[in-house]
Amino acid sequence: MICKNCGTVNPDEATVCATCGEELEVNAQEEEQLGLVARLKSYLTKKNLIIAGAGALALVILIFVLSWAFSNPAEDAVEDLYEAVLDYDYEAVVEMMPPALVDHLKSELALEESEIEIVDSQELNSSFVADIDDEYRKYFDTNKGYIQEATVVYLDIKWKGEALTRERVSVYMVKISGEWYFDPVTTFDDVSWDLFG
Repeated sequence: MICKNCGTVNPDEATVCATCGEELEVNAQEEEQLGLVARLKSYLTKKNLIIAGAGALALVILIFVLSWAFSNPAEDAVEDLYEAVLDYDYEAVVEMMPPALVDHLKSELALEESEIEIVDSQELNSSFVADIDDEYRKYFDTNKGYIQEATVVYLDIKWKGEALTRERVSVYMVKISGEWYFDPVTTFDDVSWDLFG
């Protein structure tokens, strides 16, 4: 409340000016504002705040339920499939295929009835290792010496007891930081380094 005598701003509940001691007059507009403030203070009690908080929580839950109810499960499944592919999660991709199709593929492919026999392996000379290392540096921006060693492993693959190929299968493995990795580009002649360029 403002003192009309000296202009000091006093607390709303004050009856006399804190500076000059003059009795403070309350006009009708100020009285109405004081009443409004008092009503707001009484409304904002702890009980009313709890009720308002509960109402806000109920509104949030309602919005969540409505968004869930009106979401498209097929679109959500496609997003899950996309994430599984990005994560190279083979099992998650297979789980998203129709079970009847998966069962059919398992029986037709009969992967449980396939087997490999490692016949031989040969460590590649340093010149060949350097060639692979150069390709990795060129296409994948690795440091020189990224490929430490390389070995070709010769396999016989059988399916349901029969040989799958007339010739032995060659699988190229490369050693990086002490660990061995499969190198598909060197293994498969029809995969070109140009795919990565």
